[in-house]
Amino acid sequence: RFAMFDIHCKRIHEYKRQLLNILQVVDRYLRLCDSLPGGHEQHLYRQMPGRPAGAPNLVPHGPGANPKLVIFGGKAAPSYWAAKKVIQLILSV
Repeated sequence: RFAMFDIHCKRIHEYKRQLLNILQVVDRYLRLCDSLPGGHEQHLYRQMPGRPAGAPNLVPHGPGANPKLVIFGGKAAPSYWAAKKVIQLILSV
């Protein structure tokens, strides 16, 4: 199986596009859910083999589905409030 990797490993700053990229991930997820009958995500995802039930490792499937894996890595200065909020958003998604 193939997947496209989108990797961001750099210091977290407001101007380095991490916020824009995580919002793109959320938008892509919501558009996929809205395009399904009933709009519910359980039709979009199937459990990966070898994972326990309820595990968050889910992959898109179906005709025309191209899996995309987004990985964020980085750090921010302890006093950088906006960067900490971006990190909290990434972790919550």
